Amino acid sequence: MALYLITFDIGAPALTNPELIEKIEKFGDHLKISDTVYAIDTVETPAEMYLHLKHSVGREDQLYIFEIGQRFSGCGPKETIQWLNRELEHLMPA
Repeated sequence: MALYLITFDIGAPALTNPELIEKIEKFGDHLKISDTVYAIDTVETPAEMYLHLKHSVGREDQLYIFEIGQRFSGCGPKETIQWLNRELEHLMPA
C-alpha cells in the first residue's frame, strides 16, 4: 500500500461535493486533513483513483493526487500528526 494526498478545489456554486468526498473515503484508510485535503492509504495508483474521481468534478474544478514520501513537516491537530507519522512509518527503509 502507499500513502497519497488528494486535494481538490470545487468552484461555486457547489463549493463542496459530497459525492467526491464519499468516493475518496472509499479508497481505504483515510484522514481528512482539511475540508478539501485527504490523506489516503490504499493499493490504488493515482491514475486509478483519478479515473474513479474525475466524473465527480466539473470542468472548472481542480483535483490533484500526490504520492506522499517518507518525510513531512507541518503543524495541526495532534491526531493528524499521529496518523501521518503512523502511516508514513511503514514507508521507512528497514
